[in-house]
Amino acid sequence: MDMYNWDIVCATSCEAVNCELEQSRNLMISDFSYTHDSGDYITGVFGNWQIVPGGSSQRINFITPIKKGKLSTTIAGKKIDIIVDGICPKLEIELTFVGTDINTETQLRFNCKNVITKRSLLRSGEGNIVILEDDINDLFPSNEKFSSAIFSQRMAEMIVDNQEKLKFVFSYLVNLPSGSEISWMKPCIIQYSYNESINGKLGSLGILAILEINKKPPKIADLQLQFDPLTPILSIQLIGRKYCGLVCLCRP
Repeated sequence: MDMYNWDIVCATSCEAVNCELEQSRNLMISDFSYTHDSGDYITGVFGNWQIVPGGSSQRINFITPIKKGKLSTTIAGKKIDIIVDGICPKLEIELTFVGTDINTETQLRFNCKNVITKRSLLRSGEGNIVILEDDINDLFPSNEKFSSAIFSQRMAEMIVDNQEKLKFVFSYLVNLPSGSEISWMKPCIIQYSYNESINGKLGSLGILAILEINKKPPKIADLQLQFDPLTPILSIQLIGRKYCGLVCLCRP
């Protein structure tokens, strides 16, 4: 087993995460309307967001199906309305650790701050959304693909404007009091990572940590955002919260 120099690795399958996403639709954006400065106007109702294969490290691929949707735009000076029911944009999204009001818990949540069109502009930690595909279902013929292109762009911008509605939490990290029996698990460095053991197959989402008690911690430059998602380890419950499919590996 290779811990890649991390003291603790806690991971869960993305199948389990997808089940939680499906059951937590009240913590996601459900329906929306959005007007762009250009005059473009979109409305829509989301289906279930899902993690899909193809992500790596801290970039995770999501599909965002549209059960019902409409685009109002202007083409060649003419205003048109286009029904986009059933299209499914695929986005690449980052997550981030955020503190809570009571400062006793850190949460791993969506990080959606801007939409970029060129990968050369991608910077880690900046909350960039990348539109990978306008519509994986390819509903529009070639001469009408502008419809899904405009809609997916405006939809991604809408997500940025409404990030506060994305309340789904991928992981809770509870601050451990010094007198706790497990205070030795208090981390000083925390990261997350998406790993696929087989390219093209849905992978696992892991929390990686270096502990404060580590007297010889590795250098930041020596830490890789990797873990072994195939290692069979006992599932656990942590701090009274049930983590679906969570496994925890501790370096001896």
